[in-house]
Amino acid sequence: MQNAENFIRLDLYPLHEEKNPLRTQLLSNFKKQMQEEGVAVLPNFLSESGLKNLVQESEQLAGEAFHSTVKGNAYLEDVPSDLPTDHPMRLEDTTSLGVLAYDQIPQESGLRKVYQWKPFVDFVEESIVTGK
Repeated sequence: MQNAENFIRLDLYPLHEEKNPLRTQLLSNFKKQMQEEGVAVLPNFLSESGLKNLVQESEQLAGEAFHSTVKGNAYLEDVPSDLPTDHPMRLEDTTSLGVLAYDQIPQESGLRKVYQWKPFVDFVEESIVTGK
């Protein structure tokens, strides 16, 4: 059975080493991205083999996903009538997605292992909780 460490590039993301200066720098960068952009990107977080494994898992589960197609703007909100005609909020696009519920992801899944890995959970918590 594999564990989260088999999927993550620990050389780039030593999340399990709380006193590692690289982890400290990553945390600072992650917090800054979250504050400025509302999202954080972890480039090359997954190893090549880990990514391949998770893609295979996803493809196997895809048939069980709930599928939806939605037309709307990037904000998923109604457009206020007073906005100019060229405002970005008026741009609409069609989005199609498939969603799996948490309980549809098998316990032995690599995705679940990464998602539940305590050093990853702690890192995310430290990134988004004020005062940590």
